Amino acid sequence: MEQNDEYTSYLSSIKTLKELTKRTYTNHYKKVRAGVGEDLKETEQENIIDYLNGLSDDGASINSYLNYISMAINVRRFHKADTSELDRMRNTLIERKENNKQANNRAIIEAGLPTRGEIESHLDLAWNEGRWRDYIILYLLIKFHTRNKDIDTAIVRDIKLAKNDNINFLVAKPTHINYIRNNFKTKDKYGRMSFSIKNRRFMGAVNNYLAEVEDAGDKYIWLLADKNNNHIKPDSIQKFISRVTLNGVGQVVYNKVYVTHAVKSCDVALLKSISQRRGTSVAMLMSAYDLSPPGH
Repeated sequence: MEQNDEYTSYLSSIKTLKELTKRTYTNHYKKVRAGVGEDLKETEQENIIDYLNGLSDDGASINSYLNYISMAINVRRFHKADTSELDRMRNTLIERKENNKQANNRAIIEAGLPTRGEIESHLDLAWNEGRWRDYIILYLLIKFHTRNKDIDTAIVRDIKLAKNDNINFLVAKPTHINYIRNNFKTKDKYGRMSFSIKNRRFMGAVNNYLAEVEDAGDKYIWLLADKNNNHIKPDSIQKFISRVTLNGVGQVVYNKVYVTHAVKSCDVALLKSISQRRGTSVAMLMSAYDLSPPGH
């Protein structure tokens, strides 16, 4: 479907939109526009909601639903069309998302969080078994408190190859590894991040992994790749990383373990370090990762 005047005029009104975000917005618009069969500013709000409810019934997540409905609201507002029903639906979804998060936190408490010792022993096991890629992933989760997306990195030996501002890199140097984060959730607020990692085991794991796959001959060696060294798709990242973690608990639980420890031990320095390395505020950590049981 060709982009029409409704969408192109809305898009051109946003002056600071990055190319990757623009493509995402465009894909969201095309999907919903095709689903309702007419311009979003012209159709009834109920038609948009019915279409999005159908996506939800087919397994679309609340986050996806929110992304679609927010796009529809923004387009309609730009064209001065009513958004009252869409606004109410979005507020309902936001409330449902918050309730789901609280329920998930309670479920984690009931199941019992792994200890830091168990998590770090799992890291040591990856090293002892020579699972270099697993070690790299687990180290970044534990030491940098990353989101899944932040671990999607290209590994290179030459810093000159690490120039793409939409890709995260691990640059293997003789004395250290540069961990460059260009593509992460809060980059717009915190900007590009760069860390120099001198941990000997981490350096060894990166270089050993490179030695295993470097003959692929590609410009980049992707950390998250299939058995043929092809870069995995974005929608496979969470599953890929979760499989590597202890008991498959995933990065959210890993981060909750360390945030919970920092809060319970009143370790302000650790809490600040987690927030800085993750790219979020301490206040957001306290809100998003509060594992206190209800009533406490």
